[in-house]
Amino acid sequence: MKGENADFLTEGRFIKSDSKQRYTLGVVYEPLVVDSQDEYSTAEEIEKACWEFNRLLRGSSKVNKIALDFLEQVLKALREDKEITLDLTELEDEVEKAGGVGLGFMHELWDEDLGEIVESYIAPDDLVIVSEKVKKGTWLMGIVWSSGVFEKVENGEITGLSMGGKATKIPVKEVI
Repeated sequence: MKGENADFLTEGRFIKSDSKQRYTLGVVYEPLVVDSQDEYSTAEEIEKACWEFNRLLRGSSKVNKIALDFLEQVLKALREDKEITLDLTELEDEVEKAGGVGLGFMHELWDEDLGEIVESYIAPDDLVIVSEKVKKGTWLMGIVWSSGVFEKVENGEITGLSMGGKATKIPVKEVI
């Protein structure tokens, strides 16, 4: 959605940091707050994206299940020395439906050398974390970074988190 009725422009930001642990807690997306693309989303849509991300993170999304089934079929065919024909239509359809929400860095696939995502959740109420106001419905993520990447966080090369993904844009008049 375009930002005519949203609160204010914000960029993804880190709200808590611990140098000793190379940890940051950051805002992925806030409800009804304009992002850098002059768009915003509702708390309900942000929650859906967060939950799908968490399913992907722990390997329990439909996409993961289809991919694991695909791999199982390939391994079985290899063990039995048989040819295999696989229909990838279902996997392609599910990847498309997922809307691009995935494990990424700079909107590319996440590499374990970057660090570890240790928490990903929706703020259950309005909160204050280290003097930063966090709106109810905000998606927060905690990451323990590798030392090289954390240096980039500390020197300001990496300044926050981003939701990424695809969306259907709805004119503001239809939302109000």
